[in-house]
Amino acid sequence: MLHNEVCEKIGITREELAKILGISKNTIDAWSSYPDRMMTTTKVALSLMIENHELKARLGNFSKFLNSFSYGICNDISQEHKSIIERVKFVMKEYELTSMGLSQKIGVSFGDIEKILSFKEYPTVDFLEKIHANFKINDKWLFYGELTPFYVNPDFLSNYCRYTISDLRDVILNNGVVNYHTTDDANKIQISEIYIIHSASYKQYTKVVVLSESGDYAVLKDNFCIDDNSVLFATEEKDILRLYEFYRQTSRKGYRIKLLSLDDEDYRDLLDGNHRIDRTLLKGNFSYMLYDLFDLNDSNLDNYGEWYSKIMKLLKAYRKK
Repeated sequence: MLHNEVCEKIGITREELAKILGISKNTIDAWSSYPDRMMTTTKVALSLMIENHELKARLGNFSKFLNSFSYGICNDISQEHKSIIERVKFVMKEYELTSMGLSQKIGVSFGDIEKILSFKEYPTVDFLEKIHANFKINDKWLFYGELTPFYVNPDFLSNYCRYTISDLRDVILNNGVVNYHTTDDANKIQISEIYIIHSASYKQYTKVVVLSESGDYAVLKDNFCIDDNSVLFATEEKDILRLYEFYRQTSRKGYRIKLLSLDDEDYRDLLDGNHRIDRTLLKGNFSYMLYDLFDLNDSNLDNYGEWYSKIMKLLKAYRKK
């Protein structure tokens, strides 16, 4: 088992491992009988300890590393240690938090946070898990620096971030019930806001973003070619009609859909997961282009281009059927 492997390779007891992880020894003992109780973030941390041990052993500095990792008394701070603290500070900056604000948000004392941020103590797994849970930060990024901080991971966040627009339409029309699974309360989705966004340059796909009542954002995987690159193949036309019908049906259901235009940089930030989605959306401007398009208002065709005229013609033909 992974925790036993850590103890054997590093040469520490379970009590010492518990102190490093910031948990009780009873929790570690329970993993031997119930391995499924070990959280994914804990598995990541234990694997990281083994990798670091092997690296430091090859460099002949493992003794110094272990003291630094366990008790934070080593003056020679590893690059990995620095990187973790940089990522913690990045989260604080994104949420505009001071050390006191972070303390109040995650329930860790102000003194402990100050020691962690000043490299006097190594951040425990419990500390990092609280940041992961409270701010919905990608654990692989927080521990390893992999992927992006606000990467949407369906195992930890919203169940509907894997949905397409058709799935979301079915959910809305059935009052939040995922009817193709079950109809119990556990499978209900409470939708707060819906956004349809595009880049101000009209060079990128139009996307749909959903906010749940619990504060989770999801960028649906559909790509809609309402842009300067539109060729309007059959599949593109079908997708645009799906979006148009989704807008109409959802609006009739009482949902307020926000139509936004984002600068190209903000558009990329929203999709790459490097920054908070809510802050990025606040930078958006009302999209008169989408408003006119969905309202079938062709009085402003000259403001856009030939691609827009073709899409307008497509939607008007669809409505006449």
